[in-house]
Amino acid sequence: MTGSSWRAPLTAAVAVTAMTLAACGESARAPESQPSTGAGFPVTVQECGGKSVTVQKRPERVVPLSATMLEHLFWLGVQGSVVGSGESVRPGTFPQQFQADGAKVKSLTGTYVPGSYDPVSREVLLAERPDLVISDFASTFNTAGAATQADLAARDVPSYLAFSTDCASEGAAQTNLDLVYRDLENVGRLTGAQPKAAELVAGMRSKVDGVRSKVASAASPTVWVFTVEEAVDGQPGSALGNRHTVNAVIELAGGRNVFGDVNESFAKTTWEEIAKRKPDVILLLSYGYGGEPERQKAYAAGKKALAENPATRNLPAVTQGRYATMDYWLVAAGSVRNADGVTELARQLHPDLFR
Repeated sequence: MTGSSWRAPLTAAVAVTAMTLAACGESARAPESQPSTGAGFPVTVQECGGKSVTVQKRPERVVPLSATMLEHLFWLGVQGSVVGSGESVRPGTFPQQFQADGAKVKSLTGTYVPGSYDPVSREVLLAERPDLVISDFASTFNTAGAATQADLAARDVPSYLAFSTDCASEGAAQTNLDLVYRDLENVGRLTGAQPKAAELVAGMRSKVDGVRSKVASAASPTVWVFTVEEAVDGQPGSALGNRHTVNAVIELAGGRNVFGDVNESFAKTTWEEIAKRKPDVILLLSYGYGGEPERQKAYAAGKKALAENPATRNLPAVTQGRYATMDYWLVAAGSVRNADGVTELARQLHPDLFR
């Protein structure tokens, strides 16, 4: 890919983001009422690690320990069962149509700081009397002070650890969204929302298949993912390897993860290692805390940092402005929005195919 063929300036990326989120709001709305109670239980599913999770009756007091799992519950239309969340919903981070209601969900922990996680304490979690606890990070159960899955099981509280985002036991690279689909279907079964889960998965598959057919014969640029807010203390943050959801999004969008040979979700890296790998495109991600203005500031800060860093300033992707810019939540956490992330990234990597 040459500088002259790169046609994804920042302004275009912003427009695509706005269009994607608007379309998302129009095409997938939460049901206006909760599913009926009782039928279909008990149910048993397999979680990350292979353990069986059984729910005897429809949960009425659900606690998601991450914002991603909270988002799953909104998409499935069972948000009325949520009694608290392990992460608060801040402006600019949740699907637009769920933002206002998501912000009203009680937070059971402190303010999230990028690169760290304050777990929900065992006492706080148990005080909510949950009948189902779900998360996509093992650390939310295993960090000191948190309620472990064994603690919960001893109290007959089922818990589910998701496959997508950070399942260390999965032995293959993520090159598709099958793990995201599996989580949606599993959480749908655990909460009695199987039909909605099936509808969501079918819609995601249709979007992804449409993109794959367009990019099938195109050259695949290598992509380095730089989450701007995680560059602290002069370091670039984690390298996102082939076990991470973003690896699947890049592959499906017609690219290749420059750290696709790393068999981890998150790995340590250095500026020098990134420069050595010479990515064709740099994908700037931002959490967007506070909304679009903050996201744009993060993109600008990321470009400035790369242009000033001795290890990266001479990379062709930097000197020729080969950047893609995206909302972190579309591509870096297992979500219904991953299908929109595939579409948006493909538009930026292969603009000539999406005119």
